[in-house]
Order: sequence, then structure tokens, then C-alpha cells
Amino acid sequence: MGWFRSACVVTSAIGMLTLGCRRTAASAKRAPAASTALCAVDSLPAGVNRDWFRKDCDLLRDVRALVPFGPDLGPILEKARNLGKVQTADLGLGIERTSIQTLGGYVRCEIVVASSQDRLLVGRFSCSANLDAPEITGPIVESALGSGFVRSPSDKPKHFAAIATEEFADTMAKARADLDRELGPLSRVEPTPDPSAPPWSAYQTLMSPLEDLVLGSRCGVAADVPRGRSEITTLRLLKRIDLIRTVLRGPNPAARVYAKRALVELAAVSPVDQAIIDRLATLPVSLRRCSGCTYGSVTSAVAFRARDD
Repeated sequence: MGWFRSACVVTSAIGMLTLGCRRTAASAKRAPAASTALCAVDSLPAGVNRDWFRKDCDLLRDVRALVPFGPDLGPILEKARNLGKVQTADLGLGIERTSIQTLGGYVRCEIVVASSQDRLLVGRFSCSANLDAPEITGPIVESALGSGFVRSPSDKPKHFAAIATEEFADTMAKARADLDRELGPLSRVEPTPDPSAPPWSAYQTLMSPLEDLVLGSRCGVAADVPRGRSEITTLRLLKRIDLIRTVLRGPNPAARVYAKRALVELAAVSPVDQAIIDRLATLPVSLRRCSGCTYGSVTSAVAFRARDD
């Protein structure tokens, strides 16, 4: 992705990272309309909820019609508004994240895009499901989504996940240049041969404007470590100060807070880092924070002052 000048994009389908080289709108081809086979519910085996599958048919048809998508945010929102509630988050420094979540019967889909001045930087469309009779229904759902989506591997027999991504090099480069002017250019980082292994999988999550990361130590009934915290812990334990400094200059506001705290713990805050931290603390950005089952929001100023949550 352009944020870390990599040849490939690491994307996330319901939390499972899969690596795929980026496609651009210019090279993508419009997929044909969804197959009507998905709606032929009478031929489905017993145990498959036919009403749910009819809902999935409608959902997948609408989602497939959006892929591939162009660099303008407006047309995507216009077509996707009927799918679900549109949520927008200000990431600061001129970048916004827009997301739409929608549910059929078995299938749940999410649309997430990052934009600057209504021009897309990168987008991710993902669909997932826990299917009955997956040996039959899985290929049907995959066919209905079309070739624009790439199925993600899973070790769970009933689980289905597929993803489509687009990255727009021109708007990505402009946004990165804007961040460079505000926060300084990205440092040169030591290459790693396996991009899917730590620390690179953690680094790429933290550098993505698509990831809705949460501040906190434990979240939810299961007291899970929130995404973002686990990734920055990986970089901190490996003492990858070079990568942590880059995250501080990245497009994800929660990741920037985690990066500041990691640099403090490592006693590695330079005068240049401190100047960037002071600048980031002034941004009028609201960040999500969890404390067990309680979720709330916190301002950048408060988040950057706190040593931890």
C-alpha cells in the first residue's frame, strides 16, 4: 500500500489477513450480473434456510454491482445507501473512513473506503458467512460474487469469506505527500522477506486507514485484546523502533496513539517524534476506546496525554 510503499496490499476479511497484489480501477473489468442460480432455492439441499438464501441473493447482487469501483466516493455512496447505514470517521489531516455494514440471510458484507476530498485512496469490500451445506452453497455464493472477489482460505468447513480491494495510486500519493508535510516523511525501514509474518502483518494493519482500531487493554465479555494494541505490542517486543516511528506518521489515528505509547515505553521518543506527537494531539479527532464491555470515545488530546487505557 502507498503508506508504506509496498508492492502488494495486505487486506483483512473479517479479521483473517490475506495477501494479494493490488488491482487498480484501470485494469479491473466489470463482472457480469450475478447468476440467477443463487435464487434457485428449490434445488438446495435440506437444512439450508431458503428464505435466508433469497436474502443473500439480493444482497450479493447489489454488492457485486459495486465492484470494481472508481476513484470517486459519491457514486459508491449513492449506490450503497440502500444496503445499510453509512458511517463516517474523521481520521485527521484530511482523510476520512466511510463504512457500510449489511446483512442478508447467511451472508454479511462490509464496505470500507478511505478518501480525501471525496476521492478514494483505497477500498475494501468483504463478505463472509457460516453456511449450511457449504460444499454446495459455498461455490454458489462465490460464483454470485464474481471474479472481482477473491475467496480467503479458512480451516473452518462452514466458514466462507471473500474480499475485493482497489487502491488508487494518484490519490494515495497525494495523501501521503500531505501527511509528509504535516508529520514528516516516512523513514526507511528494514525489509523482511515474508510480508505475512511478524512484524510486517502487524505493521500493515497499523498503517491501514481502513482498520477501525480501538484504544484499550481488554474489550468485550471475552476480555479480548483489541486490534491495534496486539499489533503494536508485537512491534514493541521486537524493538522495531523504525516501524513504530513510521506508524506515528501513518494515516490511522488510533495506531498513532499506540505508536506514541510504544516509543515512550522504549524510551525512544526523539525531539522530532515529540514535535509530531504535539501536533497530533491538537487534531479534532475522536477515537474509540473500550473498557471491558463499555465502549466510548476520547479526544486526541486526552488519548495522547494518557500513558495507557
